[in-house]
Amino acid sequence: MKASDYFDKKAHEYEHERSSGFIGSFVKKEEVIALALLDPKPDEGILDVGCGSGHYTLKIKESGAHPFGIDMAPAMVERLGEQGIPGEVLDIEERVPKKVFDKALCGGALEFMKDPGKGISHIGKALKNNGIFVAIYPRRSLGGFLYKMFHLSHGIEIKLFSREMMKGMLLGSGFRVVDDVKADAIANVVKAIKKVRTPSPDDFEKIVNFGVKFAREKGISSEKDVERVIHEARGVQ
Repeated sequence: MKASDYFDKKAHEYEHERSSGFIGSFVKKEEVIALALLDPKPDEGILDVGCGSGHYTLKIKESGAHPFGIDMAPAMVERLGEQGIPGEVLDIEERVPKKVFDKALCGGALEFMKDPGKGISHIGKALKNNGIFVAIYPRRSLGGFLYKMFHLSHGIEIKLFSREMMKGMLLGSGFRVVDDVKADAIANVVKAIKKVRTPSPDDFEKIVNFGVKFAREKGISSEKDVERVIHEARGVQ
């Protein structure tokens, strides 16, 4: 079974199942650490990847930040909308959100991805420079193995990660790892910052070539020509 189909069916009881009993005790520990590392502040734009029915999205909203949820399961995004939070049905492995955010949270979606490295890369593209990314991920451990078996019993294959694997995917996507905390017997919470990309010599060459081409197309050969083009761009006659 596809994970999106499973969670589509679970949309209405998912939050109750996730927040109660044995599983609920683990979720609470992960939540405290994840929100502390994310540190949502008023007016920040925060992307919630794999938002589900809005467990973390609501917490983010309570902080005064502006959350935006994405999930592959339409019923989950519908539940989110019922709580007054904007969202979109979107597969982060396939497409980058159009908006750019200050921070991003992925509270338990990486393990369901076919290519989590690609998902992380796309999350990075949705963040501003120096943007913060916090993710909860299941470890390669006994607890992680039991978590994997639970999902297999529902016909869903998930991935487990080591700290080294997670660090490698983050570094490969242009992040710098700040912290990686063991939350419980199953999961870790990692915090990373999107590094500011330094332009390469190739980038400068592309800029120069573009400038030369633009100048030729616009007939720019003097300061007066430059002023003329600026006025045209501003709509000044």
